[in-house]
Formats: sequence, C-alpha cells, structure tokens
Amino acid sequence: MSQNGRTIVRYWPAPALLLIVAATALTACGNGQTSTASTSSQSTAIAGTATGAQPSSPVQVPGTVGYLNTGPGAITYLQWQSDGSGRFNGTAIEAAINGAPPNETVSPKTTSIYGQVNGTAFTLDINGHTDQGVLSGDTLTLNVIQNDGSIRAIAYRQATAADYNSALAKLQQTAQNADTQEQQRQSQANLQTTAQNALKAIQSDNNNFTNAKTVRNDLARTDNDLQKERQDAANGNGNNCYNVDSVVAYDATSVVSYDVTSSASYDVNQEQKAINGVRSDIQAVQSAEDALKTAGLPATPGASDAIATAQQHVAEAVATTNNAIDGLNADLTTAYSVANAAGTGSCAGHGPGSPPAGLSHIS
Repeated sequence: MSQNGRTIVRYWPAPALLLIVAATALTACGNGQTSTASTSSQSTAIAGTATGAQPSSPVQVPGTVGYLNTGPGAITYLQWQSDGSGRFNGTAIEAAINGAPPNETVSPKTTSIYGQVNGTAFTLDINGHTDQGVLSGDTLTLNVIQNDGSIRAIAYRQATAADYNSALAKLQQTAQNADTQEQQRQSQANLQTTAQNALKAIQSDNNNFTNAKTVRNDLARTDNDLQKERQDAANGNGNNCYNVDSVVAYDATSVVSYDVTSSASYDVNQEQKAINGVRSDIQAVQSAEDALKTAGLPATPGASDAIATAQQHVAEAVATTNNAIDGLNADLTTAYSVANAAGTGSCAGHGPGSPPAGLSHIS
C-alpha cells in the first residue's frame, strides 16, 4: 500500500533490526525458502540492552543492503539480504509524523519484505502486493501504486542503518520543533488574550467612573436633613418639651445620625471596595504588559493610557470621598449640638448628648 506517493511500511526498532534480518536470512539459507509472513514487532522483537553508557550504533551486517527514501513528514527504509539466486527477504520501515502541533509524534512501523533482484530488474513484495522497479548503482526506483490507482516512480538512495537512524532523528526533531513552535504560539496568544481582557476591565472601570457620586449624594442628603433639624429647633420647646425631646432630638439621632453612620457608612465601604477593584485591575494590566514584554511581544495599544486614567480616577475618588466624609462627620457633630442646645428654661439639658463616632477616611 502507499501514502503520499511512497510505499507504506512498518517499523522495527533500529537496534534489533539487523538481528532480525540476519536471523531471517539464516533461516532462508537453511531451508532454501524465503519468508512470506508479515513481521510483528510485538511478537518477534528481540529484547536487550546495548552495552556502555550510551546506546550503541547499529553494526553493518555483511551482505545486507539498505535503501532510504526521505520526504516531508515521513521516511521509508528498505533493508534485505539476497541469496545466490537473487531472491531476498528483509524488513521495511516507515516512520511518519502523526497528529498536529503541539501534539505531533513520530510513529515508526515495520513489515516484512521479500522479492527478486535480476540484474537491474527489481521486484518487491510487500503488504500483499508487488512493486516493480529498477536497481541501478546506489539508486532504487520503484513504481508504486498510489491511492488513486495511478503509478508513481519513487526513488530510494542506498543507505545504512546508521543513515536511517540519522534520518529518523531529523524527522523526530522536525516534529519536536513544530510542537515547540505551536506551544510558543499558543503561549503568546494566551498572553495577548490575558492582556486584552485586562485592558477591557480597566477601560470599563474608566468608563463607569463616578467620582464617589453615591457618597457625595449622601452628604447632600445629610446637609438637607441638618437644615430641616435647624428649622425644627427654631420652633422652641413645644408643649411639655415635645419639640425638643421628640422632634429635634429625633432629627439628630434618627435622621442625621442614620444618614452618616448607616447609609453613608455603607456607601463609603462600597466606594473603598470599588477603588480596591480598580487598583487590582491596574495591577492586572501592568502584570499582563510585563509578561508581553518578557516574551518579546508588543505592548497592548491603549494600555498605558488606560492605566494612567485609572490611577488618576483612584486619586480623585479617594480625595472626593474623604472630603465628603469630613462634611458628613461635621454634620453629625452639628446635629447633636443643635439638639443639645434646642431646649431652654425647663427643657434645657434635654438633648441627646454626645454624638456617635463618625466615619474614618478611606485610602
């Protein structure tokens, strides 16, 4: 059979290859017949460990010849021994790149071959079919049937098992390089995606910047409630000190105080969380841009401007919030002072006393 214009064969591990071919040749010489059985790498492989610290190179077996075809993504190696009549048997190996980066692998396969050499005429039986060709000098040219039924001439050059090992190493390196390049491409794409997502987050922060609007609204509402308390205090003691005890004091302790210690306190905490979130987004963009720079990739367009804008917004929000806090705390103190001073005569001293603690600045 064939694939991409070359004979498809199966692979024997190179250190055991010559032993198998030699054993096959000896069997043929002993009984006068050539082998026609397909070789199985799982059932007939010869186990063993090469001596020395490194695997040994294959030996050149006398009488053994080999021919190698190399192409993009695959190599094919034919190796055999002939008897006196020109009949031969041996092994064919194809090592091909399988899969796609970053998971390309080289999968060698092997199969038995046999045939006849008659002068320059060459006949090869492999995988249940026969290929015809010409063996001339160091070149073997085979007419190989293609998948579409056409016949194509495929050239092999004479080569040793060591040549095959070298070609296999190059093929494996090609697959490894492709895997490495794809891994790098994916890694770079991930870095760029991370940077783009980080930039989108900080741009959203910038677009939604309100400069502590909710806290500023809290201050405006508290100012209005304090003004209402002043107006209530102007109405005097009231019957049985009712205005002092139940109206003005309520304004201070349940309206203005609630404005500051509950509503505004919650909004101040939310503002602090929002500021911390923006700072985190700034850090994410900076880290992503540093990673791009380390990888030798260009900076994300607009990243530096977005960072500068976000940093300015953070500074403004902190200053605005703290100014509002100062106003809120002042309103709280004033509200209690007004309530404490509202009663006169027999109603004097009916005020709520000291105000609760005010709000702390954010950072």
